[in-house]
This record gives sequence, C-alpha cells and structure tokens, in this order.
Amino acid sequence: MKNNKGITIIMLVITIIIILILTSFAVFYSTNIAPEAKIAAAFSSLKEIKSACQRAQNEVELFPDQLDEYYFFGKNIVDEKPEGKTADEWAVRCGLTSKADFGLSGDRTYYICAPTNKNDPNYSNMKRRTEKLELSNLNSMEFIVDLEKDKYYIVDGVRRDIHKEAYEYTDVELLYSMLTATKN
Repeated sequence: MKNNKGITIIMLVITIIIILILTSFAVFYSTNIAPEAKIAAAFSSLKEIKSACQRAQNEVELFPDQLDEYYFFGKNIVDEKPEGKTADEWAVRCGLTSKADFGLSGDRTYYICAPTNKNDPNYSNMKRRTEKLELSNLNSMEFIVDLEKDKYYIVDGVRRDIHKEAYEYTDVELLYSMLTATKN
C-alpha cells in the first residue's frame, strides 16, 4: 500500500487560481485610494486656508489702525508674480479663463504654498504669509485665495476618477462629501 504525502498538481493549480482571484479583487478595490486621499488632503488644506484667511480678515476689521491686509498676505498675485507667472496664468491653472474672473482683477488675490525653495525670489514673502496666517500643515499643493469674491482655489485642481477636475473650495467640498457619503 502506497502512502502519498504531498500536493498534487491539481491542488497546486487550484491554490494558484484562488490566490490570483483574491489578488485581482484587492487591486480592483484599491485603485481609488490614491485619488481619494488626494481629495481628502486638498479639502483639509483648503479648509485650513479658508479658516486662516477669514480669521485674518476679522482681525483686520477689529483692529484697522494696527493691522491691514498686507500684514497677513503681503503682495497680491498681480504684483508678486509667484514663480514668474502672470495673474492670467494663475487664473487658468485655477480653472478660470483670465484674471478678470478674480475679484478686482487680482488686487486682493494671493498665492499660498509651503515655502520650500530658498532661491525663489518670493520665498520670504511666502514664508511670511504662512507664518502670519499660522498655516503650518501645508503640503506640497499650491493655492490661490481671492478675498474679494471669498473663493479659495487649489492650483491645477483635484479629481476623482468619475468626475471632472475640481478647483474651488465648494467644488472640492462637494467631491469630499460624495467621497465620504459612499464610504458610510
């Protein structure tokens, strides 16, 4: 009588097929994680920026003799030309057609990002702005703030696979709420 202790070829093939099926399910359900994480990070940063800007505007209103908008925000995008780009170029990167879409054509529109390149001529202005607004958790994203129209943009937008790009705070908030609604 033979006692075969081992795995047959058929059992090995079935095991490999099951592993492949489980792997394909894992890959399929994890494909939306990166865009969803980017949306959540963008919304969190936009929310922080909006809150900081509103707080700064309230302080300017409360203490007009001591503080002004320049104290918190520095130069606007028309005067500063961050990264050497014009206000029209920034408008297009925010999903708009031109700087005319900004309130007062950009006079109260500011560029906000985490200052990283010390060789950038606007480094000190960006650093001062993030310090005065107390924005410490900015990631590598860039933002445009239009105080005149109370609009907050993420430069180049974010997108969920099934939707078009979202640039403005309310659009990103809607994407985020759709994202969290599908999770519950």
